[in-house]
Amino acid sequence: MQRINDYLNSIPENYNREEIYKDILPILVEEKFLDVIIGKISFVEFHNKLIELAKLPHGIGIGVSLMAQVNIAGKVLKLSSDKENSLTTSLLNDLIAGKKIVSLGVSEPGWKGRLSNLKSTLIPTDDGKYLLNGEKSFFTNGYHSSHYLVVVKFEETYKVLLLDKNKSGLTITKFTLPFAVEATHCKILYQDVPIEKSEIIDFNYSDYAENLRLSEMLSLAAVFVGYALSTLEKIKENEELVHILKQDEEKQKKLLRIKILLDLLKSRILEISDLKDRILDIELKNYFPYGVELVSEEFYLTLTEIFPTERINPYFYDKELFQYRDLLNESYIRRASRTVSGIIPARY
Repeated sequence: MQRINDYLNSIPENYNREEIYKDILPILVEEKFLDVIIGKISFVEFHNKLIELAKLPHGIGIGVSLMAQVNIAGKVLKLSSDKENSLTTSLLNDLIAGKKIVSLGVSEPGWKGRLSNLKSTLIPTDDGKYLLNGEKSFFTNGYHSSHYLVVVKFEETYKVLLLDKNKSGLTITKFTLPFAVEATHCKILYQDVPIEKSEIIDFNYSDYAENLRLSEMLSLAAVFVGYALSTLEKIKENEELVHILKQDEEKQKKLLRIKILLDLLKSRILEISDLKDRILDIELKNYFPYGVELVSEEFYLTLTEIFPTERINPYFYDKELFQYRDLLNESYIRRASRTVSGIIPARY
């Protein structure tokens, strides 16, 4: 991690954050982050790496980019490659080598987190090809991707199309979220895009959709733990904040309680990661929620109780990432709320 640390700490403040993931990718490859896709390192090791990465400048956004490459795009390519698809095998090799970035898109306007609401169409034509029409509204890593994996409903299943970025008929629009800017995003409009049979991957997305998403959320939990633990260390290095703590024993206890919760969350993440390594057909829904939802709320709430707002706010960069709940995320949480799972702080 030393090369990553040196590189990220050398980046000037005025550098374009959206270029950082692409630029640091060769170093991430050397550090074997992407090797987890093909099992050369374990998810335990990968998540430990993410935790350490998130402690560094720009590490949160890079972590978001990595979790999408590993858990979503990389996993889909790996599953297809296992079926001896030469096209996806070649692209998977390039992704792991850091030569290509690949992004997957499912979300559409109005889909509300349900595959059954997808409106993109793939229609057969008389010449044995297909026409793709529709829109995808969210591709993580999309702006720098060389290829897109596009989920569409096709013959009562949900197929994945593999499309080159330069394919005609694609209108790619970049957009930037107000957090984790190092992870780029785009949306794509498809207008009468001709699709070859070879571009339709023999892969039913609905069979894997839930596990793919929950695997990505487990990696996000690791990113949060790294960020939060690093924040506590920075607080200890700030003389003014340390002085505030020394004046109030109850505040010291509150901060210690947060540290204990973060250590418990880290242990849980690594425990589930170990199960993920050992159980090939693991259903991650049985272990969700992981605890990050409540621990992150407790983390931010407690720090604002202990310290003046104007003193602690500078430590809350990318806060929106860890408090963001899309419709799919909310549905998972509601469904799991009937079970006693994750880490639940006492005040809840």
